[in-house]
Amino acid sequence: MSRSLERATLEVKEENTVAISLYKKFGFTIASRRKGYYQNGQDALILWRGGLNTPQFQQDLGMWQQQISSKLSLHNYSMYHDS
Repeated sequence: MSRSLERATLEVKEENTVAISLYKKFGFTIASRRKGYYQNGQDALILWRGGLNTPQFQQDLGMWQQQISSKLSLHNYSMYHDS
């Protein structure tokens, strides 16, 4: 946010369904595929998330931080983040 970014992108192995599910919960969508991207020949999915500079995203980010922090505290963990 301090750099006024509008979008984020990431790559994930197509077979990593757990990670893909998590990324989708945070608003990422599949934009493309890179065939044979990994050394073992697996494809990579390219995911995008726009709207990082919107007030709604900032609200969502705060809500996610609270939810994650609450879940971690149930197991005596805490979340570190730079302010």
